[in-house]
Amino acid sequence: MSQRLDAAALMAAASDLLGLDDFGDPAFVEPFERLVDAVNAEGTLDATWAAAFAADMTRLLCTRLAIQAAITANPEIEDEDVSDPIIVTGLARTGTTKLHRALAVSPEFQKLLLWQALFPAPWGPPGTDPDPRITITEQQLHDLRERFPEMMAVHPVEAREPEEEVLLLQLSFRTVGTAWVCHGYSFIDWVVQQDQAPAYADLRRALQYLQWQDGGRRGRPWVLKAPIHLHALDTVLATFPRATVVHCHRDPHQVIPSTAQMQEIFHNAYGANHVGLEQIGRNALLSAHSWESNLAQRVGLNPAQILDVDYTEICSEVGAVVTRILASRGSEPSAELLSTIAGWETENPQYRHGRSGSSLDRYGLTPRQVDEAFSTYTAFFART
Repeated sequence: MSQRLDAAALMAAASDLLGLDDFGDPAFVEPFERLVDAVNAEGTLDATWAAAFAADMTRLLCTRLAIQAAITANPEIEDEDVSDPIIVTGLARTGTTKLHRALAVSPEFQKLLLWQALFPAPWGPPGTDPDPRITITEQQLHDLRERFPEMMAVHPVEAREPEEEVLLLQLSFRTVGTAWVCHGYSFIDWVVQQDQAPAYADLRRALQYLQWQDGGRRGRPWVLKAPIHLHALDTVLATFPRATVVHCHRDPHQVIPSTAQMQEIFHNAYGANHVGLEQIGRNALLSAHSWESNLAQRVGLNPAQILDVDYTEICSEVGAVVTRILASRGSEPSAELLSTIAGWETENPQYRHGRSGSSLDRYGLTPRQVDEAFSTYTAFFART
């Protein structure tokens, strides 16, 4: 039997847990309530998954409370300069993860590690070793690997490795980037129509908070990555005005079945195996709209801040791609950095966690549907 949850009760529980009541910008409240309502109306949460959903929402709410409390006590946090990150984006399955992690080997950049993304606020006294946030993240990953080993083949993760800042965007509850939305599609339909500026304001504050904890900027820009940025290019650059946004490209006929397979695996892992394969296929195909939005937004933006790279380049010459990215920012990689990247690439071959693959027809799709969905995208890059 599906379990019902209450948004107000979850907020109250988070407040009671930390003894705090200031969540910061109240723009998160409506999307949070809509997310919970959608899950209640359309999801199939049994007692186990209801408890897991409630725990994840409590984690996000407690993080909001902790960040706001820190900023209230230390207003200089909002003076931290995070204006010029390198942001890797593109559709899922286009090489974004490899490029992001290759860049992140450089000590000249700040990177968001998985345990930090899940738990930005410290627990207990500083300097605790091992940090309990790392310990709990590693335990959760161990459990996930035991139950769903196929997840590692499509998106390998480690507690101490860089991960997507979509985990920080979730603090706004204004993004489709939370796995839980697969329980409520009406929320997706609503949230993609909403202004994303509050979500990116929350992301900026979270990065400022993490940078402040780590002793300040110290000459280190952030290196970030998330496919979800693709449709919000104008908001990304309004929030991070000196950013370099690197777009990864791959043949949509390869991207779409791979994306659908990844969504199928994640749906199953997060208790949404009631979602049909054709629905997953339709969802994957909707990613074409992200490129349409991106291309429309490019017209009014500084082209020097936007780079396009191909999946084949990332797979075969990631060091050269890094060199081109740094050149666009007026610098060049050292021989030591390129050697480190090459060593990292050797230690992290593409299919070290297993090879995965699927086909369009498994998800009720045809090559013609992909061609039609991506016609604007392919036409644009045929001209450039």
